[in-house]
Order: sequence, then structure tokens, then C-alpha cells
Amino acid sequence: MSKKQEKKEKVITVGEVDFKVLYGNLLPAVKTDEYERLKDSIKQLGVLVPVLTDEDRGIIDGRHRLQATAELKLKTLPFTILHGLDDQAKKHLAIKLNAQRRQMTQDQRLAMATDLRKDGLSLRQIADILNVAHVTVSRILATVTNVTVEFPDKITGKDGKQRSAKVISKPKTRTNAKSVGEAKRVFDVCDKIDSTDLPKSTIDVKRVEKIGRQVEINKKRSLEYEDLKVGNAKLMVGDFLERCLEIPDSSVDLCFTDPLYEKDALPVWGDLAQMCAKKLKPGGILMAYSGVLYLPQIHQMLGEHLTYMWTAAIYHSGRSKLVRAVQIHQAWKPVLVYYKPPLRKYWHPFYDMVTGGQEKDHHHYEQSVAEAVHYIKAICPANGVLLDPMMGSATTIVAGLHADLGLTCIGCEVDKAAYSTAEERVNNTIEQLQSKKESA
Repeated sequence: MSKKQEKKEKVITVGEVDFKVLYGNLLPAVKTDEYERLKDSIKQLGVLVPVLTDEDRGIIDGRHRLQATAELKLKTLPFTILHGLDDQAKKHLAIKLNAQRRQMTQDQRLAMATDLRKDGLSLRQIADILNVAHVTVSRILATVTNVTVEFPDKITGKDGKQRSAKVISKPKTRTNAKSVGEAKRVFDVCDKIDSTDLPKSTIDVKRVEKIGRQVEINKKRSLEYEDLKVGNAKLMVGDFLERCLEIPDSSVDLCFTDPLYEKDALPVWGDLAQMCAKKLKPGGILMAYSGVLYLPQIHQMLGEHLTYMWTAAIYHSGRSKLVRAVQIHQAWKPVLVYYKPPLRKYWHPFYDMVTGGQEKDHHHYEQSVAEAVHYIKAICPANGVLLDPMMGSATTIVAGLHADLGLTCIGCEVDKAAYSTAEERVNNTIEQLQSKKESA
């Protein structure tokens, strides 16, 4: 390749990702005719050998493959992302992979052997990297004068940890990606977490993202939060059994919520019904998403304090959920409707089934805003009070604000990570609605 091409290779952009060439000056350059043959092969067959990078978008091996891909404007190519390697380990791996594939001159091998010797490696380690016998390394180094130096007992890596100068560290975690898009997803997560957060194994992109989400959740749970009052929304952090005591009795028009569906969480339904019996206005409504397995127990607990009115539904427009306990694909979700007597039918007729798609961007158990808006607009009076005592990421509160009924929206959440997300969503929603109002 030309010097102009080599200069451009310091950063190679494919799609939306800028890859950094780590060892462009250390490794022998590919000749122009060899590069053109490589490029032609990639054009016909695609990239067959994964490009090797670190978690910071640094290219350990495959810069010419990546450069050719960029010039051909391709985005589908495989990656293997190595996590947690220090700078020397990455350099040694880059040299080893290139030495095994390329023909090098004696001078090139000498330069690499000298550099590796100064890193504190033994003759056998250098021989393994350069793919030659250790006696050959000894002979190569013997041709150089003044190569013997004082080698350190310890080497401090990029992560600040010290390791023996005689040991070559190996990647503890590998992530395989099939495209630039998948690789970008890994890089985006690695920008926010440490390599020590990942398991010591080969994992896929979804596993990296799941671990990244959990790390973020743990960080949020370690912080302290205060209640939020913004616009018509009020968010309270803490257990609803305690925080809802602050809400005046008989003041809530609609309690719309989504309790957990697991068997261990069943007692919360009794607590919810008891709280609603106090806080709902006479004729006020409870609407609650529910699972199906434990409906008899749930109805029994709700019925001790409220009166049953109806079972509405959410139709799952996406992939159905397999309930393994009964081997049934669940295509719908109940929305239980109870009221605090007496029944006041102040609403217009509405459909008892709705679908709004699946939304899980903010919380694992998140429901669709569109679905919640449908039921809130149908059954909550204008200028009324909407309460979600287990708001999660605040889908109900966001839906209440979008309903454009002038509602006072009150939410409560005990999980600090979910509360943090709720704060952000509600603030963003208030800003968006205010901006829309001003531009109207």
C-alpha cells in the first residue's frame, strides 16, 4: 500500500464506527498489488476471517481487511472483540498473527525480536510469537550489539495492575459480532463498563448488552434520589405502602398500575387493594395489568376491599410469551378493572381490548404507552388524579401526561434504578409537551 493509504489507515471508518489502527508502524505494510488482490477477494467473497479488535475500537489484527471493507462500503463483516488485554499483550498478539501469515525479511524479524526482547519476553516466548525456533531467535539477536538491557521484574498494564514481565496475558473474554452494527453495540456498552464486569468466556452481543444494563442498574441503585415535582407530575421514591400515606384519602380517580406477576409477589395485590380502598374516590377505578396463572388468588385479594367490574385485555402484537408451567403461548394480558363502590358510569363506551406493540426500552417489565393512553383517556375524568403506586419506569405517568386531560399524575417506585429512569422520562415528556404547546 502507498504511504498515503497507510496514513489514512490511522483511523478507519466503517458505518458509524471509527476504528483506531494500533500498530500501523510496527507491522510490515502490505504491498499495493497484494492489497488490491485482497480487496478484490473481499468484493467477491466478503470478509472470511474476523477482524480482531479490543473493546476500545482498536484494531489488533485485520486493518487491511477493514480498510478494504470501508472502501467497498460494506458493513457485513465478522469481528472478534477481545476484552481486558493490556497494551503489550495486544501488541504481542498482533505481531504473532502477522508473523504467522506473512513473509518477513531478516531485518523485519530482527526489529520485531529486538522490540519483544525489550518488553521482557524470553527467547521461547519471542520464538512462539514470531513462529520460529527459539535458537533462531537467539541467532537473530546475537547479530545485534548492545541489545542486553535491564528488564523489569514487573510490567504495569493499562488497567494499572502489575503482572510478571515473563508472562504474556491472554484475553479472558471474547465477543463475536457478525457486522459493524453488532460490533458498535458491543463498543457502546464497553464505553460504560469495565472489562472485569464481563465473564471469563466467549459471549455474544446480547449477553454483553444484558451485562451492561445490569451494571448500569447497579450504579443507579447505589445513588440517593429525592422526590420530583414537575408540571402536573409528582414522583415519589420509596415503598408505596409508606409513601401513599401522604396522599389524601378519597382523592384518586384512577389507580392504573402493573404489579409483578410471580407467585412470590402475590401478597402485593392485597396491599394494593387495601390502599386503593382508602385513596380512591367513591366510584374511583383500579385498573391493573395481571398475569393469568394466579388470577383466582388475585381476584380473591382484590375482592376483599374493592368490587369487580370487568376484565379488559392487551393483545400482544409481537411474539407471544410461552408460559412453561402450562405449555401455553400467551397472546394476551388481562387488565383487571375494580371499583370502590358505588359504581358511577361517567365514561363513554370504549373498547376493552387494545394493542400498542411491545416497549422494553426503559424497563424489563415496561408496558406500551399507547395502550395505557387508551385506557386512561377512556376511564379517567378530565382534571382528575391518576396514581401508579408501582410505576417502574413511569409508563403510566408518561401516558397520563400524553392523554391531554389535565390530569395530576402521581407515581411511586421503590427500585432506585427504575425511579432514576422514571425521572428522566417524565422530565423529557414535560419538555416535549411544553415545546409542542409553544410551537402550536
